[in-house]
Amino acid sequence: MKQASNTRNVGNHDSRGGNQSLRSISSGFVVGEKVNADKGREVGEIIIESMGGKNIQEY
Repeated sequence: MKQASNTRNVGNHDSRGGNQSLRSISSGFVVGEKVNADKGREVGEIIIESMGGKNIQEY
């Protein structure tokens, strides 16, 4: 099958323009350097565990 001539190889496209910051597409918000999206689940689980047995109004 022949590839259309007006397509481009998006695999080599840097959508961040060289900027390595983590940015929200919808709001444009840029997170700080301490944020690690790869550890999001781990951090979330620690937070949920710390909330166990506490009154919701403490948060």
